[in-house]
Amino acid sequence: MNLFKSIGNHKRSIIGYATVVLLIGLGILTYFILQNRGQRVSPYQRGIEDKKLQEGVNHYKLGEYERSRLLLLNLIDTSDDKRVASTAALYLGNIAFKNGDYGEALVFYRASADLDGNNFFAFYNAALVFLQLGDLEGALKNARKAVDLSVDFSRAELLLANIYYSMGRFRRAYQLYGNIHDELGLSTYNLALALVNEGRMTEALEQLEMILVVF
Repeated sequence: MNLFKSIGNHKRSIIGYATVVLLIGLGILTYFILQNRGQRVSPYQRGIEDKKLQEGVNHYKLGEYERSRLLLLNLIDTSDDKRVASTAALYLGNIAFKNGDYGEALVFYRASADLDGNNFFAFYNAALVFLQLGDLEGALKNARKAVDLSVDFSRAELLLANIYYSMGRFRRAYQLYGNIHDELGLSTYNLALALVNEGRMTEALEQLEMILVVF
């Protein structure tokens, strides 16, 4: 019982994970550059815009946010390629998020999604902002969209499950946790928490024992 008491004392801690995770690595940039190959933009112009986008992202990765911001804003104004502009807007949203300007972050994430409706990172990051603002309905709407658009993107599923958990919809949460095959340590732990809230202590203990065996 001490184990379950400890779990209960920390059961809200999983939301901390959801609100701080932003997928802002090079993989996002690579994804959109590859997607751009189907756009009706000349190879020469596409090469120039890809280079500018890479430069803006590199400054972002170095923490040079103001320089990155200026480059990305200019790219949005001048690019004829919607997916390049969408990626630029995505990173501008990330900069605003890091600066604590959540309203501006949402403006850029929405612009990113408007420019490219398949940009699941824009919906995923918007869900994180809504969580930060305590707007669970807004977070849920965007997380669902991210899951619908993503292909084997387990973090989007984990985020969605965490949102259901924070809304007290524990049955839906543990259903989702049980389907997540990546992020196993965290998803299994969160699954155990959801089962505790459903009063299913034996099953919760089994999940925790699985973590001990695997890790």
